[in-house]
Amino acid sequence: MTSPHTHNLPTSPRHRLRKEPSTGQTRGLARRAKALGGFVIAAMVAGAIIPLATGADSATAADEVVLTASDSAWTTTRQPTVPQSGLLSATATSDRTYLKFDGDALAGRQVTAATLVVKVNSTTATAPGVVAYPTSASWKSTSLTHDNQPGPTGSAASQPSATAVKGQTLRIPLDVRSVATTGDFALALNYSQRYIQLRMERFNSDAPRIEVSTAPVSTTPTPAPSPTTPAETPADGPLVFAHYFVPYPLSIDNKTESSDYYTRNYLSPDGESSKFASVGGLLRDRPISPGVSTSTTWRVDNFATEVRQAKSAGIDGFTLNLMSSSGQNWDASVNVMKAAAQVGGFAVVPMVDGSSSFSSNTPETAASLLSQLYQVGSAYKEDGEYVLSSFKAEGASVSWWTQVINLLETKYGLPISFQAVFNNASDANLKAYAPIADGFGNWGTRTERTTLNSADNVARAHALGKTWMAPVAVQDVRYRSLSWAEANNTASVRAQWSKAISQKADYVQLVTWNDYSESTQIAPSQDHGSAFLDLTRYYTSWFHTGSQPAITSDAIVLTHRTQFVDAKPSYSQSLMGAPALDGTSTAARDSVEALVWLPSAATVQITVGGTTTSFSAPAGVSAYTVPLKLGTVSAKIVRSGATAESLTSPHQVVSTPYVQDLQYYAASSW
Repeated sequence: MTSPHTHNLPTSPRHRLRKEPSTGQTRGLARRAKALGGFVIAAMVAGAIIPLATGADSATAADEVVLTASDSAWTTTRQPTVPQSGLLSATATSDRTYLKFDGDALAGRQVTAATLVVKVNSTTATAPGVVAYPTSASWKSTSLTHDNQPGPTGSAASQPSATAVKGQTLRIPLDVRSVATTGDFALALNYSQRYIQLRMERFNSDAPRIEVSTAPVSTTPTPAPSPTTPAETPADGPLVFAHYFVPYPLSIDNKTESSDYYTRNYLSPDGESSKFASVGGLLRDRPISPGVSTSTTWRVDNFATEVRQAKSAGIDGFTLNLMSSSGQNWDASVNVMKAAAQVGGFAVVPMVDGSSSFSSNTPETAASLLSQLYQVGSAYKEDGEYVLSSFKAEGASVSWWTQVINLLETKYGLPISFQAVFNNASDANLKAYAPIADGFGNWGTRTERTTLNSADNVARAHALGKTWMAPVAVQDVRYRSLSWAEANNTASVRAQWSKAISQKADYVQLVTWNDYSESTQIAPSQDHGSAFLDLTRYYTSWFHTGSQPAITSDAIVLTHRTQFVDAKPSYSQSLMGAPALDGTSTAARDSVEALVWLPSAATVQITVGGTTTSFSAPAGVSAYTVPLKLGTVSAKIVRSGATAESLTSPHQVVSTPYVQDLQYYAASSW
């Protein structure tokens, strides 16, 4: 019997369909069922709908312990040598809150869940933003200042999950490893949304606290996985991978945001000795800074943070772009895999970049390097075979790939399944690589028009007995080459998801997680916040289960540019021409889009530059656009005369930008 997540394909010599055991037909589906923000997924077992257990449901035997902060403080760059008093404050860069707790009450217990609880006094936040980091507990509030504050001692203990609202309690789920069970421990908080401030109560009944669920410490040791055996990796079924581009990690040099490598060299037009001055600088966006860490493992810690961010959106793993065989990029590749193994439940597929120096190695060197990666526990295996993939498979010859695969299998004893992803998935390329590949994919298109008019690539691959990895990208703007595609806000990415779901692709590759040089990133960033990740979360759920998620609460994602397409920047630079990256003539447009999720019909109001436009919207997911104007962008969902949800973009639209920036900015009410 074919499993719910296995397509009935012809079997090729190098492709075996993934079969579920007869007693576990719903294994892949149940593993992926999640409660996701404004929509809830239920697992289908033996024809019945069974709601997933919540954390509270699974903790019936657990003891609940509340730890109230034993000391609290905040620091600010505005008074770098002065201890601060009064309400606690957190911002993206200037203000940081410090909380200290006594873990002795947890002695002899195992922490199974932990939630930080703070009371919001005031805020201008419009998007989720609290991020907590473990830090040293050696400080005192009477002497702590910006200049002597400790840095993070590990990766983030939380991710932005809820928007702060004045007068309300904010609950932030924590990584249980950040809670010590003996002695003092501390957390540092910032708010990742730029240009806003979060003020929190500090004393008495509203003092910050951590609600901890505990259980007796197990006396049964957990065996460590074998170095050559993958740790927990995704179950069988349609999987979602995000393409990880190693040159752009959370931090390059472990410095503060105001003076780190991104700020000095990538975002500044004059950075890297004016190397990219003619195009206004290399990048326009960057990852949200994790701050300065005192840990010697800060690189791996930061990659672990990104793994957790991806997992929170239902992403099953990274396809890891292999560009170099030594140096910083190679070290980053190894560390990404180590971080994924450390976090667990997240797979990594080595993806040789056919346009890079890695594919210029001899097959012997390439196989040796790949064999090292396959020793890491996060390396993804399917049907007992390690998965190898490519960016631009046609960049290396069939002979080169054949030798690499044969060496991995014969010299290193690593059975390989090859997923060949092309820049040009032509009939000729598919035919040429069919003898060595188990599956195909392509880098994809970047406009709604080309997506809707493209061939049924899933059917093409299945006809050859191969799987298909469908590409999904939010946008594509390349300042270095002055080339771009018009994504029509989220119309293009929604069309790509729709096609992957309706055609039943075997995999989706999100192009990309973090290639800021092509503006394709969906990772949490300064210019998008978590908006594109929130959008991804909805569609990964749909793709995994095959059923459109039920909508149980209102949500808004706003997208817009911060300048008109024909705006002239004040910095002297070369400008983009018409959007033609996709080889089409899709016209540029200046528009604001509100993408809304509604459990019932409502009125959607979009206000741009003081002008409000209203739309009657049915229940479900729908998008509404209005012309771009100067000033502030906001949207509301109104039902029965009352505002059910509202969102103000933190990004202003200006007439004269400093540099040209044609990417879509985004904000989310999730």
